[in-house]
Amino acid sequence: MIAYSWEHDGLRERPTLWEALKLSTERHRVIALTGGGGKTSVMFRLADELADMGKTVIVTTTTHIFNPPDRNVVETDCAEDAAKRLERNGSVLVAGVPAAGGKLKSLPLAEAARLKELADILLYEADGAKRLPIKVPKDGEPVILEGTDVVIGCMGLDCIGGELEEFCFRTEQAAELLGLQKGPDGHYSHRITCGDAAKILTSESGTRKLVGERDYRVVMNKADQEELLAKAARIAGDMERLHPVPCAVSCFLRGDHLQQKRKAAKMEQEKILRFHMKLRLYYEERNFGPGVAGLMQLVRERGSLSAACQEMHMAYSKAWKIIHKAEEDLGFPLMEGKRGGENGGTTVLTEEGEAFLNKYLQFVNEAENAVAGLFEKYYS
Repeated sequence: MIAYSWEHDGLRERPTLWEALKLSTERHRVIALTGGGGKTSVMFRLADELADMGKTVIVTTTTHIFNPPDRNVVETDCAEDAAKRLERNGSVLVAGVPAAGGKLKSLPLAEAARLKELADILLYEADGAKRLPIKVPKDGEPVILEGTDVVIGCMGLDCIGGELEEFCFRTEQAAELLGLQKGPDGHYSHRITCGDAAKILTSESGTRKLVGERDYRVVMNKADQEELLAKAARIAGDMERLHPVPCAVSCFLRGDHLQQKRKAAKMEQEKILRFHMKLRLYYEERNFGPGVAGLMQLVRERGSLSAACQEMHMAYSKAWKIIHKAEEDLGFPLMEGKRGGENGGTTVLTEEGEAFLNKYLQFVNEAENAVAGLFEKYYS
């Protein structure tokens, strides 16, 4: 795992996730993990890092976790059994009560609370998300133990751009938090944006629920592409404006990504032949291309042309000008303004605009891949 911390002006790679989260072994002895995707991976990563620091760690749950086959596990409903096992064997112990489906469930909460007295650090999952990347809790969730020092909210970045009903656990609660209404078909036709994620991660009705006066941290997982790292940075910046909180980003780079990083580093040191292409669609005037498409993507995420302009460092008048020129050539509207609402109105893509943008992005992606293959054939 590679860990990054958000440092106001960007992401910085850190040696450990513990350091990226700005945690302290003195102040943060009881740690709860809540939210969506990656809680278990984060929990065991922190446990192993703490073991490397010479700390004893107990890992457990106040809901359910999978029983890990490659870990030192004590299946019990009694804290004392955990104490004896930890004394005899290893620095990281998993404790829980056997449950159906190869899972462990919570010890009685009084016993679970006792675990903090038996090791240097207690880590526990306080939430379940049915393996979905983002969650908004219902009543009774999460289950936070008395004496918890810090809550770490987790999210998988693969939810960004995905349909709310497919990628978010507790859709009804999420829709209420985000102010969404069902369509005529009885479904929420909404794709999760970076702004949505920031709101869920910082809201007291979202991942920050029941944190109270405790310390709070956020981990965004699965940033395994440069595009996802950029989205993580955007979410972290949004969170900084909504509710400043120490934030970390994790990724597991596969071999191809490592190769890309080495290639990028090499390109910085020596002169290498490259190619660049821009694709425009038009009937008469070349008015729809990367600029308009980028503006539409930001409007889709932000719900605001003004916010999109600020991010692209473009004048509002210029943005409407290039949009209108593209609309005139294509013969249909790409976006429309909606009046009213808490912030005085929004800008959204029209159905035709949404469909046209999606096809354009797919077209560009396939064209770039095809040309990259030809480039390698003739110039590698």
